[in-house]
Amino acid sequence: MHDIVIIGGGGHAKVIISILLKNRNYRIIGYTDLYNNGDILNIQYIGNDDVLRQVIIDNPSTSATIGLGMIKTSDAQKRKQVFELIRSLGFELSPVLSLNAIIDSDVSMGEATVAMSGVVVNCGTTIGKSVILNTNCSIDHDCNIGDFTHIAPGVTISGGVTVGENVLIGVGSVVIEYKAIADNVIIGAGAVVTRDIIEAGVYAGIPAKRIK
Repeated sequence: MHDIVIIGGGGHAKVIISILLKNRNYRIIGYTDLYNNGDILNIQYIGNDDVLRQVIIDNPSTSATIGLGMIKTSDAQKRKQVFELIRSLGFELSPVLSLNAIIDSDVSMGEATVAMSGVVVNCGTTIGKSVILNTNCSIDHDCNIGDFTHIAPGVTISGGVTVGENVLIGVGSVVIEYKAIADNVIIGAGAVVTRDIIEAGVYAGIPAKRIK
C-alpha cells in the first residue's frame, strides 16, 4: 500500500479520492488546499501546500496527485505550477487510473495523469503529463494527447488525432480521425472538430469554428 496526498479540495479532488479509495492500493494521507473544506469522503484536510515539505520528510516514498480541475486554459498553468512544486519536493507522480477505466497495455501514460471511470484508451496512444481523462471519454488508437490537457466527460477522439498542451476539449465533443489541435485551445461542449485547428482560441459548433 502506497501513501499518497491530494493537492486540492474541490469536486475534482473528490472524484480522485473516490477512485483511490476503491483501488485500495493507496493510503490517503489527506488533502491540501488554501481553505479547509472539511473531510472529503472521510479524508482529512492537512493544511495548505506549505505542509508538503514536512510530509515528504516524514515519508520520502509518498506519492502526490493533482486534485485541481480545469475549466479554462489558464487552469492548466495552475496545474503546471503545482506539478512543478510537488516534483521539486521529491514526491512520486504516478498516474491514477480508475479500476473501471480500460487502458490498453500499449498506451504510454504520463506522470500525474488521471483516468476516471468509463475511460477507454486504445493501443498506440501516448498521454502526456498531468492530463485529465474525464468520465466516459474515449480515445482511439495512435493518438497523442499533450501535457496539462483536459478531455472532458463523454468526449470521443477518433484514431490518429494529435492534441496539443493546455487544451480543454469540452463535454460531449467529437474529434474526427487524423486531425490536429494546437496548444491553448478550448473546444466547446458538443462541438465536432472536422479540420485541423492550428491556432489558439475558443472553438464551437458543428463543424467547430473559432468564436474567440
